[in-house]
Amino acid sequence: MKKVLWTLALLLSVTVLSFGQAQKAEAKKMDKQNLEQRLDAAKIQEVGTKAAETKQKVTFQETTIDYGTLEQGGDPYRVFNFTNNSDEPLIIKSARGSCGCTVPEIPEGHIEPGATGQIKVKYDTQRIGSFQKSVTVYTNLSEEPFQLYIKGNVKPKEKAPEGLPEKKNPFNNN
Repeated sequence: MKKVLWTLALLLSVTVLSFGQAQKAEAKKMDKQNLEQRLDAAKIQEVGTKAAETKQKVTFQETTIDYGTLEQGGDPYRVFNFTNNSDEPLIIKSARGSCGCTVPEIPEGHIEPGATGQIKVKYDTQRIGSFQKSVTVYTNLSEEPFQLYIKGNVKPKEKAPEGLPEKKNPFNNN
């Protein structure tokens, strides 16, 4: 009987020790996850800060242009005006529309500090319906691109009213 009690006591001790070690391992795992989350949050904040610094270097008068409601085939062009607020020349490396219906045109060369420039955007106004598109702009001032947006609604072109219907009278030959 004593052997059974000693065996049970020993098993109980081993179980308690194992459970304690498992809890310690879980606590270490949680600490590691918390550290990773804090590092990820710091990286996100750093990227946000860099983007904010870049946006202070280049200021757009507006980052969203609303075409409003326009007729099919209407004026497809809109212009984003910006100012280079940095201490170095601005070079717009490239600009890409979110789809083939949105085509940006960037200025050639560089824009001196304090100077202004334009990015011209053409939307395919033959496409009927509402739209929301973006243009991603890459510059030499930052790895983080700028996002510009256009939106609007293209309604079908109204057909010209036709003349009076012809009389289809078999007894009248005019």
